[in-house]
Amino acid sequence: MGSFIGHLVPGTAFSVFGLWFASCILQRFFLCARVDVMNGSKYVGKYRSTCSFACPCNPAIPLEGIIKIIASIIAISGEFVTAFEGGKFEHIGNAQHMMMYLFFIIHGAADLAVHYKAAVPPEVDYLTAACAFFMESLLFFTHLHGRSLMDIQVHTYIAFVALLCGFAMLLEASFKSSVVLALSRAFFILLQGTWFLQISFLLFSPLGSYFDRNNHEHMMLVTCIFTGHVALDLLLIVILGVISHRRVRNMSSTAAYHTLHSYAHPATFSKFDPIQVKHIIAGSDEEDP
Repeated sequence: MGSFIGHLVPGTAFSVFGLWFASCILQRFFLCARVDVMNGSKYVGKYRSTCSFACPCNPAIPLEGIIKIIASIIAISGEFVTAFEGGKFEHIGNAQHMMMYLFFIIHGAADLAVHYKAAVPPEVDYLTAACAFFMESLLFFTHLHGRSLMDIQVHTYIAFVALLCGFAMLLEASFKSSVVLALSRAFFILLQGTWFLQISFLLFSPLGSYFDRNNHEHMMLVTCIFTGHVALDLLLIVILGVISHRRVRNMSSTAAYHTLHSYAHPATFSKFDPIQVKHIIAGSDEEDP
């Protein structure tokens, strides 16, 4: 991973997943606010979070979990191949990266188990996600020996954000009706991704680097850049929120309900009464011009 590509690839992956989570969470929240229909003592439109989200193109396939597993296997393969020099396994840092990706494979497998309703404990997908981020944080904290001061600094930020990702997953699992906690998960994953991308250009830019890795003033500037990433990622989520709100607002009542009921994760709305669903959809059809 100690290269431009080695940081660019995970940075892109975390950024894409962060934006994906934020978009799905915001759309579900605004859809729930729109579909405010009583079902006994429960609101059908009440927001409830899930660890993974179904792909609208084919909700029956757990595409998110499959991508996590395949991407992690590819990453492990790359780390293994590049760890050898002269026929010997020389780069122990690659072994740490491989262990990090292993836990994301476990999390992907938990996603599949939950999707197919296997006999697994409740919230095992959240637990394995939190474990993956905690292990990532641990490995990065112990991955900095003998490096330059700036190298230690930027990777310490990654370890810190990964730790926050883990705590965000556990809190979200405990309070699934909180959209703020769900968005916190998406934000920290996005921040981890954009900061990985920044590291690739700070330390391994193919165009050459302006930064002196042991210069105190340059390190202070790096901290300013990191806080800029925090602000930029918050802005990106706000923009996604505006787009999602307008999209849901422009839907008909029928389209909004169908989208919420069809594309949501199965665990979110498992208590729906099929007969009540038909009445709700029929009623919304009558309301629309």
